[in-house]
Amino acid sequence: MGFFSKLFTGEGDDVPEWASFFSGRQYHEFIANVASYFEDQGVAIQIEDGVVTAVSDTPQPDGESDADDGFGQLGLHNLSQMCAQVEEHEWGEIIGNHFSSLEQTRREAEALDADLKDFDKVKHLLAVRFFPLGYVDETKMQLIHRVDLAGTTTALVFDLPTAVRSVNRSESEGWNKTDEELFAIGLENLRRSDEPPEISVHQLDDAGDLCTIGGDSFMTATHALLLDEKSGFLGPHGGLVAIPHRHIVLCHPIRDLRVIPALQRMLQIARGMFVEGPGSITDQLYWYHRGQWTHIPSEVQDDAMSVNPPESFVEMMNDLSEHGGSGSARGMF
Repeated sequence: MGFFSKLFTGEGDDVPEWASFFSGRQYHEFIANVASYFEDQGVAIQIEDGVVTAVSDTPQPDGESDADDGFGQLGLHNLSQMCAQVEEHEWGEIIGNHFSSLEQTRREAEALDADLKDFDKVKHLLAVRFFPLGYVDETKMQLIHRVDLAGTTTALVFDLPTAVRSVNRSESEGWNKTDEELFAIGLENLRRSDEPPEISVHQLDDAGDLCTIGGDSFMTATHALLLDEKSGFLGPHGGLVAIPHRHIVLCHPIRDLRVIPALQRMLQIARGMFVEGPGSITDQLYWYHRGQWTHIPSEVQDDAMSVNPPESFVEMMNDLSEHGGSGSARGMF
């Protein structure tokens, strides 16, 4: 489906939060499809809290276990999001392709490990990818990462043919490169990609333009860091930006007070795309202006959305109001 084709609101009883876009019947059908795949592979599993884990009923000598069966734990959130975007009769194929591709990913990782000490052999694989805020936890602190947009994580990754893998700091120790240099190389690789994203402009009624960057790459959302290079994406006062999932960037060029209805529409669209996924990042909006990112906090409570813009953003809109003959921007929220 297209990026604007549907917005999920979630429905049904007995559906966990991570799969809230499913009805109760759809959720149980999805779980049944996952279980069926592993049953066909002869692998016993447990599914709990959006994670599938291989288990074994066979006692092993010396306290060892064969429970991994080729994998440890596999998350189901992104897979469920992919299934939710197609007809149910396609779920079995999508689930099968998803899990069967893991073996190819393992082989790519082994080939990468053999080249890690030679930077010239791996530098073309470096890329930069946005993740949700909690991506780097205490177990992943050695990953090379930084924060560009509040509430998200920007990580250095290897862009492999069938997978994306984060770069561990211990792997870069012999490269003699700073983090800043490595991120710059990753962004340059993005610019030179053989498969550039699709650039589109949509009309939001009285809210003006909504420019989008969309594509299949897991790094599509990273193009938000290259907005200064995108023609028409920024106005005199910068742009209102959202990166709801890995395959999309939304940007409204701020030229006049149409930023007010644009903000409301973008909140709705970003929230829907964030829930829809796959590869959800954040449902928040950001103001980008002259190299600076400003978070515009919002939240949903009881199906109502509230916005608490920072003073710098309100001051900018007050300036627009003065030139446009309207009242104070603070009263608009």
